[in-house]
Amino acid sequence: MTSVIGDFVERVDFDSYEDFHENFKLKYNDDYNFGFDVVDKYAEIDPEKIALIWVNDHDEEHTFTFKEMKEYSNRAANLFKSLGIKKGDCVMLTLKNRYEWWFCMVALHKIGAIPIPGTHMLKLHDIDFRLKEANVKMVVSIEEDSLLPDYEEAEKTLDYPLKKVVIETDRDGWINFNEAIKEQSPIFERPTGEDKTYAEEIFLIYFTSGTSGLPKMVSHKHTYSLGHIPTAKYWHNVVEDGIHHSAADTGWGKAVWGNLYGQWIAGTGIFIYDYDRFNGIKLLENVIKYKVNTFCAPPTVY
Repeated sequence: MTSVIGDFVERVDFDSYEDFHENFKLKYNDDYNFGFDVVDKYAEIDPEKIALIWVNDHDEEHTFTFKEMKEYSNRAANLFKSLGIKKGDCVMLTLKNRYEWWFCMVALHKIGAIPIPGTHMLKLHDIDFRLKEANVKMVVSIEEDSLLPDYEEAEKTLDYPLKKVVIETDRDGWINFNEAIKEQSPIFERPTGEDKTYAEEIFLIYFTSGTSGLPKMVSHKHTYSLGHIPTAKYWHNVVEDGIHHSAADTGWGKAVWGNLYGQWIAGTGIFIYDYDRFNGIKLLENVIKYKVNTFCAPPTVY
């Protein structure tokens, strides 16, 4: 059984809430980076440890170890660098619950670029606003509904070329992510010099829903990932070397709260059911089939 939680907290176990409140303290280096210090650390100390189990409604199933997660994220990082993406660049992700989202998130963290996850339900005006407001340099998207043509239409109003990457699709003007990463090296060295990343730098942006005005950007530092140790360890009560599932689309904040940072740091793998249309019975069947130990869902799903 392995966990890297001890690398980032002074104590793991507490006798009471008061004990936790008084004595829970984070510890980290000034160059802390989730990609290198969590994902790659597991790949080093326990390479066959399960990071992600992914299934969909079309009889596709993939299980990724941390060794594979390191290699795929490195290939993605090398691809993005070859496309000109660098530290501080914003990259929009509309990937629903595709497993490639995890590759891309870790890759962008390693580069020091800033992912902006978005729901696949975004419309043209939503996309146009986000591209301009965040000065987005690249998008990585699934092909669903009108996402791709809407990106293409929004690009026409930009005063710079937008790099466009798509999952498992061949389309003019777009790079097929799954084919392109095959040509990339599985080795990506930790950046140094001006490209070096630091714990207090911005590493993630979400847009608010915009229900009471225009959406606003909310930025998070690299240390945000450490902030969800309590979420996973003390709220979800994840099991070391177990499997956790949070029902959340990657376009929403709950995806990183519940299916990425704290869970991996605390030592549990993630289960993802990438459904076409939500079906609670099928979700529960998969929870049973894949022996999910801990579960979290919004009230509407629960």
